[in-house]
Amino acid sequence: MKCAVSLLNYRPGSVGGIETYIRKLSEIYAADPSGHEITFIAGAHVADQLPTGARRQLVPHAPPTLIAGRCMEAFTPLRAARLARQIDAAGYDVILFPQQSIFPIGIQTPAVLTVVDVQHLHRPEHYPLFDTCFRRTIYPRSLARAQRIIAISQVTQRDLVELCNVAAEKIEVVHLGFDRTPPPPADERLVERPYLYYPAATFAHKGHADLLRCFARLKVRHAHDITLVFSGMQTALWRQLKKQIAALGLQRDVAHLGFVDYEDIPSLYQHAEAVVFPSQFEGFGMPVLEAVRYRKPIFCSDLPIFDELGVPAANRIDFTDPDALIGIMQRLQPTALLKEPISWDECAKKTLQVMAKTVESAGKGI
Repeated sequence: MKCAVSLLNYRPGSVGGIETYIRKLSEIYAADPSGHEITFIAGAHVADQLPTGARRQLVPHAPPTLIAGRCMEAFTPLRAARLARQIDAAGYDVILFPQQSIFPIGIQTPAVLTVVDVQHLHRPEHYPLFDTCFRRTIYPRSLARAQRIIAISQVTQRDLVELCNVAAEKIEVVHLGFDRTPPPPADERLVERPYLYYPAATFAHKGHADLLRCFARLKVRHAHDITLVFSGMQTALWRQLKKQIAALGLQRDVAHLGFVDYEDIPSLYQHAEAVVFPSQFEGFGMPVLEAVRYRKPIFCSDLPIFDELGVPAANRIDFTDPDALIGIMQRLQPTALLKEPISWDECAKKTLQVMAKTVESAGKGI
């Protein structure tokens, strides 16, 4: 099977947990394509970051770092048509689009689309006008254009069927992977004081404001010498959160490290007292699996996805209650999931199987 993975929408350092998904698939497919010819379609800015040995199709594609760039991708048909012809000419049997949308939409090659969530249909208030318009315009077209869809959870699958009118037989659920290899030791501490760790971009649905209120109550009630550490992309919301931190008197107790290099992430997990995850909406929730891998307690919000992943009920709490963190310092045992997660190798294998089914359905053979 001659297949491709499109990285034309990939912006390293600004796409959250799906970046781990893309990195892991890239590493596995570059090292062991399982008898298939797997090529990554990318502009030079991304192709240079692919693992050694990865097949590349370079296309003239500027880094989509600005809203204007995203508009050009979505709404400039002539440019997209040229790119579609160039990709189709490579003769792929199937192309995987791992980031919610198919670009260029006019490709004729069979397409598999990975969908993380359709949060904009649940929480439209969390999105600025452009993002809402973009998602409502591009996502339905991509869902209709894809021959098959990979939903990263049953939660996302249900939303696609119930909210997007996608036929259930068109969707395959493939969870994101769990790294079963022992984590490398990280002797160097990036934060000296004991701390709770929350890795997430400061989007509205990630619940930073709720967590700050809970953390302030924990400090007042028990005077713990503990810091709250954030990492991830700082959005415009961070300015409001800094004001909240000052109003709560937490300036010395909260640190935001910004976007952290992958090499430093093991240290942040390994030295944390616990990982907290107060998100109000998730299609999956990679930090939950990361916390388990690093043998850390994970205290997350009580969402359906965390039940699907097997997070014990005692570790799922209501962060809208300011007292939610009271008592957690006495419950710092490593969290064990009640369900066995799949490995990244299994995730990559299942993804290839969906691509193979797509080729068979298209009558192209493998």
